Amino acid sequence: MSLLSNPRPLAFVMNAPVAANFSVANGIINIAGLTDALPKFSSLRLLTDGLEESQVAQPSVFSVAFTPNNATTYSLNVTGVNTLTGLVEVRNVSYTSDASGTAGEIATGLVNLVNALPFGATATGAGSPVTVSGPAGLVVVNAINTTVTNGATPIAPNGTPSVAITQSIAQSGTPSVAIAGTTTVTITTAAAHGLLPGDVVNLVLSGGSTNTGFIDLRPGANQTAAATVNNVIIASVPTATTFTLQGVQAGGGSYNGSNNDRTLAITTVNVVTVTTLAAHGLVVGNAVSVSGIATMTVNGGASFTSLVRSVPATDKLVLLGAGNGSTNSGTIVITQVSQPAKGYNYGTKVGSGVNSEWRAADGSGAVTAGQGYTLLGLDYANDVVDNISIRQAQSQQVYILLNESATGYGASVKALQEILNNWSPNTTLANPASIAP
Repeated sequence: MSLLSNPRPLAFVMNAPVAANFSVANGIINIAGLTDALPKFSSLRLLTDGLEESQVAQPSVFSVAFTPNNATTYSLNVTGVNTLTGLVEVRNVSYTSDASGTAGEIATGLVNLVNALPFGATATGAGSPVTVSGPAGLVVVNAINTTVTNGATPIAPNGTPSVAITQSIAQSGTPSVAIAGTTTVTITTAAAHGLLPGDVVNLVLSGGSTNTGFIDLRPGANQTAAATVNNVIIASVPTATTFTLQGVQAGGGSYNGSNNDRTLAITTVNVVTVTTLAAHGLVVGNAVSVSGIATMTVNGGASFTSLVRSVPATDKLVLLGAGNGSTNSGTIVITQVSQPAKGYNYGTKVGSGVNSEWRAADGSGAVTAGQGYTLLGLDYANDVVDNISIRQAQSQQVYILLNESATGYGASVKALQEILNNWSPNTTLANPASIAP
C-alpha cells in the first residue's frame, strides 16, 4: 500500500539574502532560517528552471499600414489568449470601406473591431498606420490589403559605433586608486560600471617596464606576479564604481598605492555595455534586441537578445552577452522585446492561494509590491517505511523569493548557481558527493 503526504507548499521571502544563507550537505540544499520549518528529507529536485529572475512586462506592439480605397476589404489575423476562457484563439478582423474610402473611416473600422476582441488588445489611430498593442504573446499578421510590421519604437544608439556597444570599462582617472589592496584587490572605475558579482573580466596593466600587478591564485594558474589576469570572476561590488576580484591577489611592486602609474585595461567577458543617444528609460528586467553589430560579435553573431541586467547611467544598459574583443563598426539597432511580467506581482497577491503562506525567512519583512524577486522552487522528498510495511511517500514543496535589490543578492545568486549547476529541473542531484558539505 502506498500513501502520499503532500502538505501545502511553503513560501519564503528573503529581502536581505547573503551567500552564507545557502549550503549543501548530503545532496540537500540547506537554507538558513528554514531549519525548523523543513522536515529532514533525503532527496531534492528543482521545480523551477534554476533561478528564475524577474522580468518587466513589455507589450506586443504592431503597426498596421494600408492604402485607402473605396469599397475595399481590409483584414488582419489576430492571435491571442481569450481573457474569458484562457484559451489561445485566432480571430480574423475584416472591414470593408464605404464609397468614400477615406483613411479615417478605414482606421476607425479596424480600431473598433480590434478593440472588441477578447484578447486585451488596444488599437489606436485616425489613419494609416493603426497601432495595435497588447499582452506579450499577442500576434497580428496581415491578411488582405494591410501590411503589419513591428510597432515598437527603436531606441537610438550612440552615434559613434565604437561607443554604442563595448566591452571596455575605463579605470579611475587617478592611477593611484585604480588598483588597491593586497589580499583583497579592489578595482576602481572612472564611472559606474554596472557589473554584478559573478561577472567575468580580463585585466591588463601596461605603460611600465615592470608590470607585476596581479598574482593569480586560482587552481592551475602560475601563481606568480604578472601584468595580465584573464577570466577573473568579480567577487563583490562594494560601490557603483568598485569591484573586488575572486582568486586574485596584489602582485606588489610598482603597481600599488601612490606608486601606481600604469594604465589598467578592463574588458568584460560575459557582458557588454550599450550606450544610447539619449536617456533610454529602461529598467532592470526589460528585454531588448540588439542587431546591426559589425566587426565585433556578441555570442558569435551580429545580433542578440537579453534582459537588462543593470542600468549604470540613464544612457547605458549592461546586457548579458559574450563579445569577441573587437571594436564595433556597425550602426546597431536597439528594440524592446515583448514579454510577460515575472517576479513583480508577488506583493499584490499576498493573502490568496499559496501566497497567503509567504513568510520572511531572514527576519527581513514580507514581499513588497512592485519589487523584483528571483524565484527558486524546490521539492524536498523522503520515502518512509513503517513497521507494518506501509510505504509512505512524503514531499514538501518550498518556494524561495530573493529580493533583487538587496545588497547581498548578487553574491547569493552566485552561491546558488554554483550549487544548482549539479541539478537539472525535475531531477535529483546526480552526484551528491560532488558538492562538499
